[in-house]
Order: sequence, then C-alpha cells, then structure tokens
Amino acid sequence: MGIPWLQLIDFDRAEESNLASQGYLESDLGRPKAEAASDLCLRINSQSALRTVPQRFRRSTNVGNVIFCCIDKIDTRRLIWEALKDRVVTHHTV
Repeated sequence: MGIPWLQLIDFDRAEESNLASQGYLESDLGRPKAEAASDLCLRINSQSALRTVPQRFRRSTNVGNVIFCCIDKIDTRRLIWEALKDRVVTHHTV
C-alpha cells in the first residue's frame, strides 16, 4: 500500500448493515471491525505493517501524523478532529 504502517482504531463489530456500505464480508459478521479491515489489508499486501486497536478512540490515543476518519456521525468526527488537529499534518489543495 506504500505506507510504513497503518493503525486501525474501531471498537465496533461488523453487522449485516455494514456489508454493502463498508465493504465487510459475510464471514466478518460479529468480528471487530478493526481486525476484519486489517485482514483485508493483509490480503491486498501481506507485507503491510498493521496495528489494530479494537477500542473506542480517546484523546490520549497514540496516532501517527495522517488520519483517515471514516466515522458516520459528524459530531463524532468533530470531536476526533478537535482532539487531533494540533498533532497531524494538514495539506490543502486548490
């Protein structure tokens, strides 16, 4: 994937409603989403360095300098941004 490592943080488990909209497989049902996503990444590139954190994000969570926030709820996205905005690199393109 061209990245040195990827950390996946998610406390939730894959549900039937996630299959079509989030790319999980039927075999992922009931599994922690972070672990299921990690397995898929490893199928794409077995050399990927992945760390799964099957927990809820907290302000004290150690993160890298690039964040992909794939949260459905805008209020939760805002809380994560407020917690991390001073710890990540931001790039703006026109």
